[in-house]
Amino acid sequence: MISRYRYILSSIAVVIVFVFFFIKALLPLANSVGVRFFETVNEMKVLHQVGENHVVTDSLLEEYRVTLKQMDAFLGTNKSASDILKLLLDLSQQHQLVLLDLSTQEPESKTHSTEYPVVFQALGEFPKIHRFLTDVENSDLCIKVSTIRMEREDSGRAKASVELSVFVREPLP
Repeated sequence: MISRYRYILSSIAVVIVFVFFFIKALLPLANSVGVRFFETVNEMKVLHQVGENHVVTDSLLEEYRVTLKQMDAFLGTNKSASDILKLLLDLSQQHQLVLLDLSTQEPESKTHSTEYPVVFQALGEFPKIHRFLTDVENSDLCIKVSTIRMEREDSGRAKASVELSVFVREPLP
């Protein structure tokens, strides 16, 4: 009688061992599938939230367009080297400075703009030189100041050697 149950018990034990190894092999696979499923669900939630916020993106694009228009307004289309030199001379007279060696170098043309390198030395009191450079930077020209070297003269006045570039937009053909 025991031998009759022995085959049944051994068959059940083999099935239990087989199921145990099968589950042990499938458990990591099921775990990785579950992790990927929850990652996908979270990505879908984020994409859904981004879809709801499209108005914010549109307003940012509009702000970007306005900023670009403002930047274009800084780049004058009718400025020449003589206009730039005239502006610098006028500002130096307003601030009671003496400009020495004022010159523009060969302009460098880029895609839709021209860069006019300007080199000069300004002689005067330090606060006046500072106000002059601030007014130049705040003028209606798009300016990049490359170098400012300051020295004190024997007379007590300051001497500033300045290298800057003025960017001018060329009219499109």
